[in-house]
Amino acid sequence: MKIKRKETEKWIEMKAELHQLRVENKWLKEFAIEIISRMFDGLETDNCDTQELAEKHNLIKAHIVIESDIDENSEYEVGETTYKYTDILIDQAIGGNNESS
Repeated sequence: MKIKRKETEKWIEMKAELHQLRVENKWLKEFAIEIISRMFDGLETDNCDTQELAEKHNLIKAHIVIESDIDENSEYEVGETTYKYTDILIDQAIGGNNESS
């Protein structure tokens, strides 16, 4: 049975997507394990610690505020650093808000 080119391309795309999902799953598990391990060890984790861990595990990324980010409701100024969800979490972000301060 001859495999059609479209089917081969689709298979390659599916393999790449599966690989990406496995990588993202690994990052989420590593983040969860690190947070829970801190709790088990009796360590307190503040917002700053959580932010650093989320960045370390590719769940958020730093974003320098630019002019086009500013509107009448903005609490940031141009040049400030804020954080945004990475693609791993963007679809699940509460209320569709991509920003984390």
